Amino acid sequence: MVLLIDTPFQFGDVVALKDGSTAVIKSVGIRLTTLYLIESHCDLFLPNATLESEKLINFSRPNPNYYYTIIVPIRGDCDPNQAIKIIEEVVLSHPDTLGDIDKKLVAIENFYRVKDRLLDVQDNLLSKKEFGHQRLIAEQKLKIQLAEIKQAMKDLISKIQFLEKEGLDGGEVREIQGYYMEILRTIGFEIISEKTRGKRLFSLKESENMDENTLISLLRIWYKIWQKDPDLIEEDNEVLKVELERKIAFLKMRMDKFLQQIVNANNSFLETKLDDYGEELWKWMEDRFQIYATWQHPKIWMNNVTIGRSGEGTIDLAVKFFIDNVKLEQCQRGNRIRSEVHGEIVRRLRQAYFYR
Repeated sequence: MVLLIDTPFQFGDVVALKDGSTAVIKSVGIRLTTLYLIESHCDLFLPNATLESEKLINFSRPNPNYYYTIIVPIRGDCDPNQAIKIIEEVVLSHPDTLGDIDKKLVAIENFYRVKDRLLDVQDNLLSKKEFGHQRLIAEQKLKIQLAEIKQAMKDLISKIQFLEKEGLDGGEVREIQGYYMEILRTIGFEIISEKTRGKRLFSLKESENMDENTLISLLRIWYKIWQKDPDLIEEDNEVLKVELERKIAFLKMRMDKFLQQIVNANNSFLETKLDDYGEELWKWMEDRFQIYATWQHPKIWMNNVTIGRSGEGTIDLAVKFFIDNVKLEQCQRGNRIRSEVHGEIVRRLRQAYFYR
């Protein structure tokens, strides 16, 4: 009951067990929780009493982005700032790492400048490069739309705070509702009303003639482009679709609740003030739909310096970066990306005679 009520994980979450093994939550029952062990390709049945006391790391919370660290040794006599610049470019240029979208669009060109590879491998790299461009452009459009919605929500909240000072009358409630309707159109929702037992009821539905620049349209375009990633396996298409469509469904529920709050704004029995709920709604949207946050930019710093007997030194650089979704590729996506990034870092540093 504790597991079911507290919900520290849900179906599909990726967790690390006490012994270090990685598993996917398949089901949580009254007595047993079923996990799929990724490395050994088998099911693990754990009594809930045992699981309750187990220390779990949930890779899927608060989102499926995951932080990886690589230690890279460089020559002690080289310029560490130049090495850090090379490493940062490599990390940003990989399509599946997180970082500033504008910088990634520029850097992605360099990651695939490979000449000494087999033609079929190079063809795959070119398709991955093209996919990376398409996905980043879709993310850029989505980020711009989110920024516009954020500003509109802030303006609406400021309007509500001003009008709420003296209490809201019917005309002011309708004015707020008009502002909110514009935001709903930008997202891709419309208000429908029906009369039941002499009372007018309002609810939301997705717009029938939805513009391609609405938030919902851009989200669907984004995940459909993501589904074209040549590294994904067949099951990943459903994972991405379910994940994003669930977010859209929750968004509809949250925005519908705010609509009911607005409609009943002159009711003194409201549990939450309109402006407080508006702030809460935006923070939820920002958390669930934000593509990239500044703090998720790759980070590189000197981790250790050693001096050998011959006087030659080595500087160990710690390279930390986020990958986009740890659940994909049978939960092996992170290992693949880390390996590719590490290999390209070593190759580029060797070319510059920096690698130890």
